[in-house]
Formats: sequence, structure tokens, C-alpha cells
Amino acid sequence: MSTITIEKLVQGGRGLARQEGQVLLVRGVIPGETVSFASGAKRKGVQEATVREILKPSPDRIAALCPVYEVCGGCQLQHVRYDAQLGYKREILAETLTRVGKLQVEVPSVVPSPNPYGYRSSVRFVVFRSKPGFTLGFHEEGSHAPVAAAGCLLVPEAMRKVIADVQERLARYGKLPVQVDSLEVRRSTAFGSTLLSWRTGPAMRSQAEKLFALFQDVPNVVGQVVTAENRGRWVAGQDWIADRLDDLLFRITDGTFVQANWSLTETLARTLVEWVAPSS
Repeated sequence: MSTITIEKLVQGGRGLARQEGQVLLVRGVIPGETVSFASGAKRKGVQEATVREILKPSPDRIAALCPVYEVCGGCQLQHVRYDAQLGYKREILAETLTRVGKLQVEVPSVVPSPNPYGYRSSVRFVVFRSKPGFTLGFHEEGSHAPVAAAGCLLVPEAMRKVIADVQERLARYGKLPVQVDSLEVRRSTAFGSTLLSWRTGPAMRSQAEKLFALFQDVPNVVGQVVTAENRGRWVAGQDWIADRLDDLLFRITDGTFVQANWSLTETLARTLVEWVAPSS
């Protein structure tokens, strides 16, 4: 049985170890752990590996809350205590600045999120067929195989209720008016309004309108957008939601980029305001 001891975590959350001069990258491990492993694909001189057994677990190891964590590609560190995650993220950033940026800087402590779970104000699901209807999910790590994940724990409870309603309706239909590839759900943290943004294959307005009709009465949904592969774009209701940051109001459309953790966006903005405030 081949065993290795994990040296550190690298960008993307994998553990790095070495064996006979070969660099191995392993998912789901923590620095200091000794594990047995099975070799996987080799990419750019780096050997991928999967854990067979944790022989010497880290005191930072916990049971992941998400039931699909082992296969879903959305999260990488749920098996690590949250306060320990912050330390490892700091080390990853410091190592990246040194190795890639050639910068010798003292990286301060990472600011924790108020909510390690339930913090996302937006989430994009793949939509795939699952008998008898359709299901919301994500991709397996390293593949395009879908994983059912409508109950993702990174989404706040109020937003999960909207997603559950949409999921329940999708599951009813053996056929949709148009080929749906993905659904992005955006929710206003300040006001609770929700925007549904569908990405589809080639579509006509009539097909978009039929899709809208299936979800038009979902509570708290103020608008829907269809963006089709053939560049068609149609809107039912609003194509935006509003959110608040102190005394500023933001109009966020289906094409707006914002960080998904609105609480930390507020923290970042207030920090910047403090930095640029005029001094004596």
C-alpha cells in the first residue's frame, strides 16, 4: 500500500505531496495527514491522486455537511474546520505572491465571512434531464457529468425556497418549451427580490414566453431573462434586482458581475472608504 504525507494545500484546495521526486496533488486532504492513495491522471508532469484511506487524520478535519461534497466540483474545503480554512487560504495567497509575483510581503489574517454557509447571493445551476423531468445541479469535479444539487448549502434559506419551487416545477415536465442549459438565480440581500436568468439553445420569442409562463408565479421572483444560443434575449418583468450597500443602491442585471458574498462586499467597501478617508 502506497502512503504519503501531505505537505501543504495549493491553489484550488488540493493537497501537495511528494514521492520519489514526483509531485502528487490529492483532493480532500489536510497538511500533516498521512494517507494511502490511488494514482490517477498525469497532467503537465503532476500526478493526480485520490485518497483510499486517511491513516493519520488532522485535528482540523471535520465531516462535510453537504451530502454531495465528495463528488461535486463546487467546494474544496468543507472537510476542514472553518477557522483553519482561513489560515490555509492565507498560506496559499502568500505562497502565490512569492512564487508567481516574486513579492515578499506579510499577508494579514483573512477576514472571516459572517456566514461560512448560506452566503451566496447568486448561484448558477446546470439543468439536466433526470427521470421523469429535469433537475438543477452542478458538475462533478473534473468532468461534465451532472450532480443533483438544488439544495446547495452555500445558498441562504430564503433563496433555497425559491430554488426548491423552481426545482419542483422542473421535475414535473418531461419536456420543456426550449432546450435549457443553465439557470442563474440572483437574490437581493436587502430586499429579497429574485431574478431568474435562463441560458438556452437556439430559441424563438414564443418558446421563451412559454418557459416564462411555467415560473411566472414563483414567490419573490420579479423577473426572468432568456439568453439563447442564437443571441436572442427576452425578458418577462424586470431584468434586474436592486441591492443596498450603506447609502448606495445598486441595480444588478443578468449581465452584471458582483461577488456572490454580499456581506464581504460590504466589508471590503467599508475598508476602502477607511483607507481613502482624508487625514489631518
